[in-house]
Amino acid sequence: MYMADQAPVDEELRSVALPFAAKPQNLNGELAGDVGFDPFKFSDKGDVAKFRVAELKHGTFLLRGERRERREGRVKDRSW
Repeated sequence: MYMADQAPVDEELRSVALPFAAKPQNLNGELAGDVGFDPFKFSDKGDVAKFRVAELKHGTFLLRGERRERREGRVKDRSW
């Protein structure tokens, strides 16, 4: 007979972002927004803080380029 207090316990920690997936070991919640979302396992390949800085830097350059394109009139309307 199955009883609720005898249910098997899942010892593996689960990701908050992907409840069906295991939480990556290198993501421990020390960075803001870290909820265990790492489907491509980038955290296993290097320093997560370094990747975060690179992402912010590249995003900044992208937005500056977009702003310059709009200012110079090369992009009138982007209806994707």
